Amino acid sequence: MDRKILQAFSLGMLFVSISIFSYFTFFLGDELERAKQTMVEHGYTYIKKDHLNNLEEQIAQLKKENTELQSTLSEKKEKTEEKGESSQLVEIEIEPGMVLDTIAQMLEEKGVINNKREFVKFVEQSDKQTGIRTGVFHLHEKMTYDEIVLIITK
Repeated sequence: MDRKILQAFSLGMLFVSISIFSYFTFFLGDELERAKQTMVEHGYTYIKKDHLNNLEEQIAQLKKENTELQSTLSEKKEKTEEKGESSQLVEIEIEPGMVLDTIAQMLEEKGVINNKREFVKFVEQSDKQTGIRTGVFHLHEKMTYDEIVLIITK
């Protein structure tokens, strides 16, 4: 009789296990989908842990790159500030009768421009060669062609 009782008990346990498994599979299987829908309705997002870990790694990498770029930017900013402080004002005197080539040569010699021909071409293209004034002008090495032309043609 012990064997029959044990078999009946085992069969009962098997039946209960199958019943519980079936209940959770068929009746509560939609719970996960409902939970996902509820999260979406409330503004949450569902992602898997491995995807979350990948995103966190990407964030860490981007933060590291951002820090490196900020340090590089600050170094370049310091260098440009040092250069900006070292740029000196240059006094240019334009006398009556001076032609554009002579003025460009003087600007090149004083270090205000790098290329005389480019400056002459720029002034001619902007059609400002007839508006150049005579007098003393204070310029510095960091000025663009536009700024120089604006000052000497006011």
